[in-house]
Amino acid sequence: MTTDNIQLSTTKCTSAFKDNVKEKKLTSIEQQQEASHRKAAALKRMQDLKRMKDLMRQFATILRQLYEIDLHLEKLRLIVIQKCRKMSTEEKKKLGTALTRLLPEDLSKALEIVAENNPGFQPTAQEVDLDIDAQSELTLWRLKVFVQDKLKLAGKFSEVVDCNNINNNENTIKSNSKRKKRDI
Repeated sequence: MTTDNIQLSTTKCTSAFKDNVKEKKLTSIEQQQEASHRKAAALKRMQDLKRMKDLMRQFATILRQLYEIDLHLEKLRLIVIQKCRKMSTEEKKKLGTALTRLLPEDLSKALEIVAENNPGFQPTAQEVDLDIDAQSELTLWRLKVFVQDKLKLAGKFSEVVDCNNINNNENTIKSNSKRKKRDI
C-alpha cells in the first residue's frame, strides 16, 4: 500500500467515523424530539380527558336540573288540569271530529297522549276504538291543545277546535237564554 492509499483509506475511515457519529447524534436528537412529542401528546390526552370529565359532570348536572324542571312542570300541569272545568259533551264531539282531521303522524302522537294515562289502550293497533267519554279530563285537555296546535300548523284550523269560539258560543247561548227569560 502506498501512502496515498493509506491516506485515502484513513480519510474514508475518518469520514465514515464522522458520518457514524453524526448519524448517532441525529438519531439521538430525533429520539429526543420523538420522546418530547410523545410526552406532549400524552399531556394533551390527559388534558382532553380532564376536559371530557368536566363536560360530563356539567352534562350530568344539566340533566339532573332538566329532570327536576320536568317534574315541577308535571306537578304544575296537574294543578292546572285540576282547576280546569270539565269538558262539555259538545266540546268532546268537536274534539272527536278534529281528531279525524289530523295527519297520520299527528294522529299517532295524539293516540300516544291517550295511552300515557290509559295503560290498556293500544295506540299502535291497526284499528283503534277511542271512547272520548271514557278519557280523563287531563287527557281530554291535553288532546284538545295538541289537536289545536297541529291543525293550526296544518292550516286546517277552524271553529271545530277553536276554544275562543267555543267559549264565545257558550256565552252567547247563555245571554240569549237570559234575554228570552226576560222577554217572557
